Amino acid sequence: AEEGLAAALEELSEQAPRLVPRALPSGRFPSDVESAAYFATLESLRLTPHDVTVDVVAEQGRLVLLIGAGTPSCSAMLQIQDRVGAAGGTASVCDGQLRVEMPCAW
Repeated sequence: AEEGLAAALEELSEQAPRLVPRALPSGRFPSDVESAAYFATLESLRLTPHDVTVDVVAEQGRLVLLIGAGTPSCSAMLQIQDRVGAAGGTASVCDGQLRVEMPCAW
């Protein structure tokens, strides 16, 4: 929480080597956005025994996460959608990737 989303995901990947952060923007985002992004990544990691990739892009006032972990179960997807929705965002699955989009000040 003190160092931002990129630092949190890098630290998580040290604890869970199956997490492969590939693109992480520097800088800070609103705390609710960072928290929801971290939760979506952690939940994806928890739900699969396979490697989980995460790409984070900040563009046009939105934070976009692409999490490659397969398709989450319905209950997990509802939890992710609830958390992301609380930050004003959306979560969907397309081609085996979880796509999370949230508004942010960049």
